Amino acid sequence: FQETGGTVFSQLTGGGGLTISNGNPREEIAQQFNAGHVLIGETVSKCSFYLSSGTGSPSGNISAHIRQADGTNRQTSLETVDASTVGAETEYNFTFTPTVIAEDDMITCCLDNGTGTASNTITCVMGSGTMTNGTLYKATACGSGYAEVSGEQFKMTATYGTFTSDTQGEVDFYLQVVD
Repeated sequence: FQETGGTVFSQLTGGGGLTISNGNPREEIAQQFNAGHVLIGETVSKCSFYLSSGTGSPSGNISAHIRQADGTNRQTSLETVDASTVGAETEYNFTFTPTVIAEDDMITCCLDNGTGTASNTITCVMGSGTMTNGTLYKATACGSGYAEVSGEQFKMTATYGTFTSDTQGEVDFYLQVVD
């Protein structure tokens, strides 16, 4: 199965960063899409974040989520990244079961299921300035405790639109039982 098509929303300014860690002060960074944003009403199937190693030896899994404004999880990415393998700034891709983005939904990057302390961090690359029709949040725990971060936006992409499936090579199998 291969999905093709779609349009890529890119927000690629960057330079600064916020960290996520295995505990306080934050485990999750969330980019919210407010009224008028191009992704509202669109079907999203992929996103990417730019991550780099922070400090210490972080552990656990980094995943992406599509959440409602209150933190309710709508989708979790089909893949995760092992936090201990993150090095120099790299774009990490995450795919979802295609999901329509509603007003105030968020795409988030979460470090969960880790051990250690807040000094074990991953850096999420940010851009200066606020996203047009968007708000950035940080959360002390994945899915709850959101607080606005002013003057920042995630360095990210999101693939949206209409998708088609490539079924080349697929075989349909039918079984007929005769009495």
